[in-house]
Amino acid sequence: MTSNLMHKGISGRLLSPRIWGNLPIKNFNVGLGGRYYFDDFQNHPAHISAQTIGNYGSYIDTGVTLKQSATEATGAIEVAGNDADNDEGSIISGGGAGGMVAIDATGTGRIAFECRFKKEDVDDNGLAFFLGLSEESSQAANALVDDTGVVADKDFIGFSVLADDGNSIDFTWKTAGQTVQVHANIHTMVADTYVKLGFLYDPVHHHGDKKIKIFVDGVEESVYVTQTQLEAATFPDDEELCLFLATKMVSATTTARTCHLDWWALGVEE
Repeated sequence: MTSNLMHKGISGRLLSPRIWGNLPIKNFNVGLGGRYYFDDFQNHPAHISAQTIGNYGSYIDTGVTLKQSATEATGAIEVAGNDADNDEGSIISGGGAGGMVAIDATGTGRIAFECRFKKEDVDDNGLAFFLGLSEESSQAANALVDDTGVVADKDFIGFSVLADDGNSIDFTWKTAGQTVQVHANIHTMVADTYVKLGFLYDPVHHHGDKKIKIFVDGVEESVYVTQTQLEAATFPDDEELCLFLATKMVSATTTARTCHLDWWALGVEE
């Protein structure tokens, strides 16, 4: 669903002004100058298998659930039931069949992404995840590699936590067939605590060494994607990408590890 939801402060629940403040998303909502998509999952159908429902595609191992949270009054997607070795669940926009955005290294339009996410537990060898943009049909078995949580060989850009460091968020990107690029340890997660993760590509106003700025809880990080990195073979330049969340329980446990996606948003200037 789309929404006119506006930002309310850096530390608030809603969109971060440092990312969205200069984007005319009200105009984008009605097709003027760009596109804007926001989903707060207030009325999202349950995914019970690998299927396309509610305009999203999903892949879910037996026993894993992907449905609206019963404990979030403002709406959230909950991935739960993943208590077996390498249990996984993933969800992607466009039914997994079509992209929403392409980041052009020589383009002029701004592109913004942000989401709000938490894990119930942040211990090592627990729940790995990727959250950001990935190519169509990424929702599949082993979207994250068994035992490591590394993202599969796809076009992607976004945030991830690997198996061996359950509270450490990396910013990562890759073109399929190339070597993954990583800004490691940009943020330390706290158990059962939401964090907002986002980035802003502004090819006109950002300097060449800061073409994509990365944000955690609305605060700009000290690492960036540079123009040189955008033009390298490892960046998914002008590749069609979708909103994508992938999770994997990387070791057997008697306790299922739960995560919640409160909302995600994408703005594209044309």
